[in-house]
Amino acid sequence: DVESGLSRAQIRLLDKNGFFVIEPNWDKYPYLKMHQPYEHMEYTFNSMIITTDVVLHMWHVFFAESMKALETIEYLPNLEELSLQMEQQAIDAYRNGPDALDEAYANVIAFFHVANSLLRTEEPGWTSKLTAAPSGDALETAEAELANIEAETADESPLLGRKIDYSQFKVRGHYTTSPELTRYFKAMMWYGLMGFDLKEQPEEAALITDFLTKNKDLMALWQKNYELTAMYSGESDDISVPQMQEALKSFQGKDLNRELINQSGRKALTQAIKKLPEPRIVAQLSEENQDFKVEKNFKFMGQRFSVDAYIMQKLMKPIVRPLPTAFDVFAAMGSAPAESYLRENYDTNQAWPEYDDELESLKKEYAAGELTDGDNFYNGWIRAIDRTLNYVPEGKEIPYF
Repeated sequence: DVESGLSRAQIRLLDKNGFFVIEPNWDKYPYLKMHQPYEHMEYTFNSMIITTDVVLHMWHVFFAESMKALETIEYLPNLEELSLQMEQQAIDAYRNGPDALDEAYANVIAFFHVANSLLRTEEPGWTSKLTAAPSGDALETAEAELANIEAETADESPLLGRKIDYSQFKVRGHYTTSPELTRYFKAMMWYGLMGFDLKEQPEEAALITDFLTKNKDLMALWQKNYELTAMYSGESDDISVPQMQEALKSFQGKDLNRELINQSGRKALTQAIKKLPEPRIVAQLSEENQDFKVEKNFKFMGQRFSVDAYIMQKLMKPIVRPLPTAFDVFAAMGSAPAESYLRENYDTNQAWPEYDDELESLKKEYAAGELTDGDNFYNGWIRAIDRTLNYVPEGKEIPYF
């Protein structure tokens, strides 16, 4: 059509859909990022349509870029200071504590020595920041753990006494973009993945919490990092420092070392741990993978609860449906088109009939609102997607496209 400048095929698409898509002139406008076409139209005074995908994309960019900046400027220096001081405290306590707790103290030293090794830079004098270096069992355990991390495969953890998937330490996403972010990623993965089983190693959890509780400056550093990360990603799904503080309340004013080595103190700690909440996201394990199993466990910087991870782990079953998809999440959020696409293109109930009941249960749980009621950026992101997919203001219709 000479008058409009559009082809007949383009006009047909315009009539049918309300829009059509064409290739940009890459030679004239070499756009590299999503915002650049819009920026160009601003400068050339052309009309533009702002679509929901652009708004959601900009939300994501803000989330990712601001988090990356905070990780570099705030979290990493705090984590370096905190980790060094925690290892120093553990070494000092090992020298002065009862022999009966030597193994627990050595494990705590090894735990923080691994983190400090992952955070270490080539900066002169890094090692001198510790007035003493670990040795003996603590050093041997730490070096074995660092070898496992380097290998990035599933292996037995000498520190925790169970199998760990060390492939989780493979650096990914924006953490590959700078040496600082890479160091931060590995240390936080260590703190978030390696949990002390509270049935098998309650002493380690109690001692780490006690170090923080007795030192206001260290607790302030821990809280600052925890609260900032919680603002982005939500609260920890694991037993972490605040929960262990609650479990240790009955020991206030008492010698914790003495309580941990006498029968009545151990019994009191066991009872307090039983009252702590269970995590909501738990790995689904097959019979072949029972070596990875862990009961309620303590993590120094626990991994966070997210609604999509929760939905996915509920909608998978080892062997019969081992791989969930993003469409599971949208279906559980109530999106009929997502569920239709899911049913047509992915295995759902074919080998696992219980899938249908699980999905219906999750739809009800999600609709109740409690899974995304926390005030953090991650939940805001999920709620924004939810409203885009499922919400039409009363008395209005969804736009043509």
